[in-house]
Amino acid sequence: MDERSRPLVTVLMPTWNRAPFVAEAVASVLGQSYGALELVVVDDGSTDDTSDVLGAIRDQRLRVIATPHRGIGAALNAAFAVASGDVVARLDSDDLWLPTMVADQLAALVARVDVDVVHARSQVIDASGRRRDELWGRPLRVPDDPLLSLLYVDPICTITAVYRRRLLDHVGPWPEHVQVGEDADLNLRVALAGGRFLFRDAVVALNRRHPGNQSGDPTRFHAGRRAVLDAFYAHPHLPARALAMRRLAYSNLDAEHGLHLRGARRWREASAAFATAIAGAPNPLRAAARIAWLMMKS
Repeated sequence: MDERSRPLVTVLMPTWNRAPFVAEAVASVLGQSYGALELVVVDDGSTDDTSDVLGAIRDQRLRVIATPHRGIGAALNAAFAVASGDVVARLDSDDLWLPTMVADQLAALVARVDVDVVHARSQVIDASGRRRDELWGRPLRVPDDPLLSLLYVDPICTITAVYRRRLLDHVGPWPEHVQVGEDADLNLRVALAGGRFLFRDAVVALNRRHPGNQSGDPTRFHAGRRAVLDAFYAHPHLPARALAMRRLAYSNLDAEHGLHLRGARRWREASAAFATAIAGAPNPLRAAARIAWLMMKS
């Protein structure tokens, strides 16, 4: 890519009480092989040493904004409001990018003028940074129909995705009424607006699992994702194919909830979630078979 034509990439990083992890996350952005980027960190009212950690970092590409604690959606909106880039990405403050993440994802985006979002895979790490044999992120189920794919199940690992700025300007802000699932909400609105997604089968980021993860509690995660679906289906002008997916979308969400509960060894609640998924499905037998298959895989 010609030096003079390199687009500026804005990286959004919301943070709240992430003093043990945020310096490493910031370093993984500022250490990218692609240098034409800016990093906007919004400290969402942290009560630990996060602000001190951020204050000790010296790099002209880093901008730190302190706000009262209003949640992740508000923090993302505050960061986006000052973004200058033509391409936007997001990294959570406990996760990491591999050194060529931006260069590789951006090259794929620039090469395809018909694509609005490029996403890939991340590898799971534990709190201390040890890699686990678990990947997150996969292709859309129906690449030519992102909306139906995302209603079936959202496979996008947000910390691997790069978005064209003009599309984000068009679809509007992140939701501030949910604390989990704001990324799924954004992706649904991007797809509804006609956005096109491209998957790269490569690991470009490290996703940290630790007790403080927002999505660690299955009940909290499910409530957030259900609120996202509720908001989507409250839209007054949905295409017929999306309306036809409604029962299956909620059924699959309940099945996913059951898998999360099962992973947490909350067996009775998992069984109840699976029963709800099967009862609500347009084809209960197919739903039961899918759940059995997912349990064998997990």
